[in-house]
Amino acid sequence: MKRNTIPAGLLALLLAFCLLAGCGAPGQAGVWGVTALEPSASASEEATSLPQEPSSSAAEAEMPPVVSRGEGVAVYRLGASRDGLEISAYLCVPDGESSAFPTVLLAHGFGGNYNAMLPYAQALAASGFASVLFDFCGGGPESEGDPLEMSALTEADDMEAVLDAVLACPAVDRQHIFVLGESQGGLVAALLAARRASDVCAAVLVCPAFSLPDMAHSAYPDGMIPETAELFGVPVGRRYYHDLFTLDVYEEIAAFHGDVLLLHGTEDATVPISYSERALEAYDSAELVRIEGAGHHFTEPEREILHSAMLGFLQDCLAA
Repeated sequence: MKRNTIPAGLLALLLAFCLLAGCGAPGQAGVWGVTALEPSASASEEATSLPQEPSSSAAEAEMPPVVSRGEGVAVYRLGASRDGLEISAYLCVPDGESSAFPTVLLAHGFGGNYNAMLPYAQALAASGFASVLFDFCGGGPESEGDPLEMSALTEADDMEAVLDAVLACPAVDRQHIFVLGESQGGLVAALLAARRASDVCAAVLVCPAFSLPDMAHSAYPDGMIPETAELFGVPVGRRYYHDLFTLDVYEEIAAFHGDVLLLHGTEDATVPISYSERALEAYDSAELVRIEGAGHHFTEPEREILHSAMLGFLQDCLAA
C-alpha cells in the first residue's frame, strides 16, 4: 500500500536530527538542515513545504522524490519493494563537487529499525559518503510485511531490493557501493555481498551474527520448530528458525572476494568474537578490529573507535 503521509519512523529520524542539533520542535531546522515535519503533511504538501533548490541538471531530475534538503545533505525517498511489500528506504546524499557519491547501505539489527543506523549515516555524510537507511520487511516498523514471516534470508532479499533501487540513482557511484550491517544486519549484509559480489565493492560487518545457525540448532536440536517462538522477547515465526537450519554461513559468505572489515567487541556475550575470527578464514581479504572490553552494544567511546576504523577502511577502498 502506497503511503501518502510521512512515516512515523522518518518523523522520528528527522526529530533526532533536530535534537542532536539542540532543537526539538517540528518546523525547526536541525542537523543537515532537515526540518521535522508534521505527520499530517501530504505527499503534495511535502513537495511545496520542504526547502528545495532549483534543479540544474538532468541527473537530479531523475532522482527519487526529495524528502528534505539543507545544510549539506539531501534526503531522498527510495522506491523499493520485495514480493509486493513496500520497503521504507531513504538515500542521504551529501553536497559536494562530485555528481556521484560512494554509497553505503546500512542494515539494522534484529528488533531494530533504521534509526539505530543514524550515527553511521551522520559520520558517513561528514566524510563525503552517501548512505541508505531502511527498515526490513517484518523486521522494522515502517516497512510492510508480517514479522512472523521474517528471517535472515528474507532480509537479504529486502536488502537486495534496496540495492537495486540504489543502482538506479544517478547520484550513486556504482563502482563504490558498500554494505554495512550490525548484528543480524551484519549477517544479512554479508549474505547480500556474496549474492551481489559484482555490485558490492566492500563490506563492513559489526559484530555480525554468524552465530545464528548454531543458536537455532541449539534451541531446537530435534528440528521440531514451533509455528511461533520468541527471540530476545520478540515474536518470530517458524520460517525464522527454518531458514537458519539450512544456512551454512561461512560457505555462503565465502563467495564474496572483496575487502571486508569486521569489528567486534572482545567481551560480546551475544555473538562471541570467535565467530568473526572464523570469518577471517572464509574471506579472501578480511581484517578484524577487536574493540577491547566491548560487548554486543557499544558505548560512545567505543563507537568513536568503530567509526574511525570504518571511515579509514572505506577511504582506503576508494584509494585502492
